[in-house]
Amino acid sequence: GKVAIALLSGHLLYCTIWAFAATPDHPLGSFLCFLRLLLQKEMIGPVLLALAVILVGYIYKAIKPPPPKICGSPGGPPVTSPRIKLKDGRHLAYREAGVSREEAKYKMIVIHGFDSSKDLNLPISQELVEELKVYLLFFDRAGYGESDPYPKRSVKSEAYDIQELAD
Repeated sequence: GKVAIALLSGHLLYCTIWAFAATPDHPLGSFLCFLRLLLQKEMIGPVLLALAVILVGYIYKAIKPPPPKICGSPGGPPVTSPRIKLKDGRHLAYREAGVSREEAKYKMIVIHGFDSSKDLNLPISQELVEELKVYLLFFDRAGYGESDPYPKRSVKSEAYDIQELAD
């Protein structure tokens, strides 16, 4: 009984739509004429394709990450680490560890990997660092952490950055 009523009410709705669509001068009729055009058998494929493209666009917009905010720029996160200014105007952020530069017997510049920053911790005890009088200098490579980005970054430019940092 319920299925028959649902089919009957669906059929009545269908008949009502077609009745209004037959009179395009009625306010509801012009919309229903357009709806009738969209629901024609040969139009269902293109309509579904258009809806799928719109849906994919909304999904892409929802999952696309926002553009990065550069440290120290307006609206970006503040710079909290000391930075040096390179000859080309970029800044490299760094962090010092171990004994002071003046009393150090060994000085090391630590270069982080792809998924890291100057804030990495080496598995070395503080006692050993002090006993050997090691000065450690960690820095954020160009485009990482609090250092300025450098789109033309290469192995050679990284070497020049380290050379300037060491001086």
